Amino acid sequence: MRTFFVRGMLAGALCVLSAGAEEAVFVKAGKALGLCVAAPDATWEETGGTVVLRHPNALFYGDRIPEGNDIVVRIRMSVEGLERSAASVVIDERHHIGLEGGSGKMFLEGPLFSGQKIERDPPAGIRNGKVFELLVVRRDGELTVTVAGETILQARDGRKRFGPVALRPWRSVMNVVDFTVTAPAFTSMTDVVAREARWKAEARLPLVDLSQDPARQVVIAAGTPEVYQGHPTTVSLPDGRTIFCVWCVNHGGAAGPMARSRDGGRTWERLDARLPEGYRTHQNCPSIYRLVDAQGKARLWVWSAAKGTRQGAPMPSIMSEDDGESWREMPPLGEAFYCVMTFSSMVRLNDGRYLGLYHRAEGKGEGRAYLEVMQTLSGDGGFTWS
Repeated sequence: MRTFFVRGMLAGALCVLSAGAEEAVFVKAGKALGLCVAAPDATWEETGGTVVLRHPNALFYGDRIPEGNDIVVRIRMSVEGLERSAASVVIDERHHIGLEGGSGKMFLEGPLFSGQKIERDPPAGIRNGKVFELLVVRRDGELTVTVAGETILQARDGRKRFGPVALRPWRSVMNVVDFTVTAPAFTSMTDVVAREARWKAEARLPLVDLSQDPARQVVIAAGTPEVYQGHPTTVSLPDGRTIFCVWCVNHGGAAGPMARSRDGGRTWERLDARLPEGYRTHQNCPSIYRLVDAQGKARLWVWSAAKGTRQGAPMPSIMSEDDGESWREMPPLGEAFYCVMTFSSMVRLNDGRYLGLYHRAEGKGEGRAYLEVMQTLSGDGGFTWS
């Protein structure tokens, strides 16, 4: 253990760590001394005096988790391919300090940053592969983030647990020179990584790859250079042969298309013309489900995120009471059900009610400061929800 007293000026704020603080060194002078990663296909290499991190999904953690209030995270690195890369520093697995997102701006994600945004370009000092220093300091419930000498964020942080610290390259390459954390105490990250690896192994599903078997491939709606057909969902009827498929046009775009197969997916017919005209105004990722009410009556429902625009009335739907032969438009569920995407999962409970799951952001439309998973219950086969 290294015991020391640190006093210095950080972006105009006094940074003081009490005696007894300990330093965990994850990367020093381009050598990995305490990194870990849960993704089985992710690794790092040491070259050119840096630890090189590249992977589209993996989080590269320091192998010790800081505990306590007075904490300093210090990272010296350069970033190749920064532009719109979504490269970020991640705290406690879900709070992202993004260096440059898809909008070309810095960004924040996670409940720690609820209601806060960074509406600015990345500092010039982090572009063009320059080595820069990133500091995250928590002192007396205040979190300060400094990047290349510029204060990016000051926010309240009342969490009891700071959580592990990780680097996420995403579409970039991170060249790390130094990566340290100073805190009053630490716990091991090894158990966390082992647990995540075990959960992933237990959750792994059998993979059936039909990509090289064209005889078993059917095109329902071919895209073009101008039109993107995407986000399909399907539902099967009890006969084991009839399948319905709905999707939207363009990424998160308008609903409208529907197709049906009566032979288990071998051939398909389009049903667009049978659907209510208003269905074409429903927005974002329509999802189809078959729900049975307490009297045993089965209905097909197709919910979407919003009506008219992404800021329109939340969760409109169309419904069929005759196994998809005819459809009618139903009223939106209303303002309490604003969402990024409509029901992405639905299960029937033992008492016959349905549990629907969806997610929303901090407000209607495109907000992404944080995302929440919501749940709601229906006891009447989908007409009303809690």
